[in-house]
Amino acid sequence: MIDVIIHGDSVEVIKTLPDEHVHAIISDIPYGICYNEWDILHSNTNSALGGASAAQDKGGAVFKRRGKPLNGWSAADKKIPLEYQEWCASWAGEWLRLLKPGASCFVFAGRRYAHRCIVAMEDAGFTFKDMLAWKRKSAPHRAQRLSEIYKRRGDK
Repeated sequence: MIDVIIHGDSVEVIKTLPDEHVHAIISDIPYGICYNEWDILHSNTNSALGGASAAQDKGGAVFKRRGKPLNGWSAADKKIPLEYQEWCASWAGEWLRLLKPGASCFVFAGRRYAHRCIVAMEDAGFTFKDMLAWKRKSAPHRAQRLSEIYKRRGDK
C-alpha cells in the first residue's frame, strides 16, 4: 500500500476521488474573517470591513475610532456567519463520502465561526468528538489575551 498526501483545493480535489478512499483529512480551512481575498466566503461586499461607514466618516473622531461592529452594519453583514456555515456544508458531505469507516477528520478553524463548521459537518453526518485549542503566549490583539482581560478586571 502506498500512502499519498494530496495538496490542493479540497473543494475541487475531493470530487475526483472514489468513496471511502481516504484514511484521514487534515485541513486548515479559510476562517471566514475576510481580511484576505481567499478568505471571503460570503456574497455581500461588506465594504465597511477594515474601513469606516459613511456614518462614521460624518460622526467625528471618537466614533471613527470605534471600528466596525463585530456583526457588521448591514443586514447583509449579519448573514456572513450563516453564509460561512453554508460554505462548510458545501464540502462536508463530500469529505464524509471520501473517508473510510472509522477514519478521522481534523479541521483547523477560526474560533469565531468554528461552531458553524461543526454544525455543517454534523449535519452532513460527522460525529463531533473533541476540540483542541492552540494555547499561545501572545495573541495579535490584547483583547484576545485572557491575561489582559484579567489584568483590567484586577483578577490574578
